[in-house]
Amino acid sequence: MKAAPVVVALATLCLASGATASERRSFSVIDAHACGAAAQTATKGLLTISPDGDGVADCAAVRFRLARPSDVAFVVSQRKPQPHVVHVERLSAQAGLTTVVWAPPTTIPERTYVTRLLLRGRGGASLGGPVIRVGGSSARFVQESYLPGDTAMLRLETGGATLSLDIVDAGTGHVVAGPRPVRGRVAGVRIGPWQPGVYLARLSGAEVVAHAPLVVRASPAARPRVAVVLPTSTWQAYNFLDVDGDGTGDTWYASRRRESARLDRPFLGSGLPPFFGRYDRPFLRWLEESQRRADVLTDVDLDRVADPGTLARRYDLLVFPGHHEYVTEHEFDLVEGYRDRGGNLAFLSADAFHWRVVRDGLVLRRKDQWRLLKHPRPEAALVGVEYLASDDGTHRGPYVVRNTRCAPWLFRGTGLVRGARFGWSGVEISATTADSPKGTCVVAEIPHLLGRRRTAQMTYYETQAGAKVFAAGAFCLANDSPVVHALLDNLWTRLSRP
Repeated sequence: MKAAPVVVALATLCLASGATASERRSFSVIDAHACGAAAQTATKGLLTISPDGDGVADCAAVRFRLARPSDVAFVVSQRKPQPHVVHVERLSAQAGLTTVVWAPPTTIPERTYVTRLLLRGRGGASLGGPVIRVGGSSARFVQESYLPGDTAMLRLETGGATLSLDIVDAGTGHVVAGPRPVRGRVAGVRIGPWQPGVYLARLSGAEVVAHAPLVVRASPAARPRVAVVLPTSTWQAYNFLDVDGDGTGDTWYASRRRESARLDRPFLGSGLPPFFGRYDRPFLRWLEESQRRADVLTDVDLDRVADPGTLARRYDLLVFPGHHEYVTEHEFDLVEGYRDRGGNLAFLSADAFHWRVVRDGLVLRRKDQWRLLKHPRPEAALVGVEYLASDDGTHRGPYVVRNTRCAPWLFRGTGLVRGARFGWSGVEISATTADSPKGTCVVAEIPHLLGRRRTAQMTYYETQAGAKVFAAGAFCLANDSPVVHALLDNLWTRLSRP
């Protein structure tokens, strides 16, 4: 098995607060570099090594200087998920330059590691060493989405290896382009006459080693009247990849001190967005198998639409199939204004439109919960339900049908009657509140899933302007159940009509 490359970032080097000025002059870190044949030097403070035993860049080497002979300990530790010392290298170093080497095993988990050099017997003096991030070959597209005929630019981090690149449909796994060899840092992917959807750039050697999501929109001349909006901002919020080399992932979920997330990062691990296979792929597979035609948008694409009137002229239905927790003020305004003009909405997961974020170039900043603003905008007033609780996926359960009269078309052909059970959802749940629009109907529930009165609610309401709004109330409605597929068919047929 090909070992995961290790990325080394030079951190800010500082002596512990208890060290004296003379100790600062006598103890300093010079650099860090890849070791083995074809050693690479740092580029903007970053090195890539592959600890696979092939003799090419197999380990990381840290060079430091001592003014006098001393005993030194090189300590490698992890901060997440639990603080833990991974490796300690002890050596007696002479005055002058010394190099310490860490060759991690091929089985080391993919996460960020921090290092320190400790000077023994000198009052605990220490220096911050390199930050080491273990990760596989990675890739990302420069833009979130492209049109047919565009050339999508793919940025690569492969450790210098030549890999095979092909493009696959994310829902079905069918290959639509390639394979072809790629090497270096950039590759162009010509978008063919593909259907709008989500595709994956797949980099492989002896085995698949990396993916990068590729969203293809419909050309304006052939734009369907339904748009599927992907939760790309939420994908990056849950991406724990550490690019800035501070030892924790570049997202607020990794550190309470951070309120931002980078939007230009590859995704950690295999390169798929977090929980993609569980939350996003089932809907994409249903969309493909049911032969439904839809435009596919990212959060950036939605944010670029000028006004609700433009959105309403383009689409009769917006579908939010995944965990769409984070939206900008413009996105919220657009979707709310679209609904007020009679546009139809389908939210197929819980916890939608929960947080306000600001997009500052390639940085996403988390600000406030919409319901807690000075002038509150509770998401239940738009979605029909709002976030209630989460247990990180410990509990799931079937929906129980509560009302077939307010939306009889939803259950047509499913065999479901009042009290019947179907599906299997949970993780996070949403429920109605006093802010839910008048006439909001609870069509199904997952009762007391996360404790007493913590019930997931599936809802439907209509407005005087003719808008039809559905919300699933739990993660995620789409799955491989024939009954759920029938529900999705009914929902699509009803809401795709103006």
